Amino acid sequence: MLIGLPQVRRAAAIVTLAPSSVASFNLGYPDATRYGTASCPTSAELNFIYNGLKENEITMPLRIQPYGGSTVAKSECGQIKVSVIYPGNGDSRGPGTS
Repeated sequence: MLIGLPQVRRAAAIVTLAPSSVASFNLGYPDATRYGTASCPTSAELNFIYNGLKENEITMPLRIQPYGGSTVAKSECGQIKVSVIYPGNGDSRGPGTS
């Protein structure tokens, strides 16, 4: 099962916010391997850099256990999909969905 991120594709665009405004993004990841007792480690935090600049690094506590891979032979932990950033608090389904 994929948790969080809807199957919506949006082109990247510049998001400009007024002071005190908020922006959102969505994360999606498989929450099980479907391969018996196979498991993946649990994260302690989420860390990402936007615009490729180290000074834009954001770190926050987040405990998730992302799985991935197409077969038991190709099992791969930590596959996470991230949406584009969009203005607003964000509908949990993401922008452009109904």
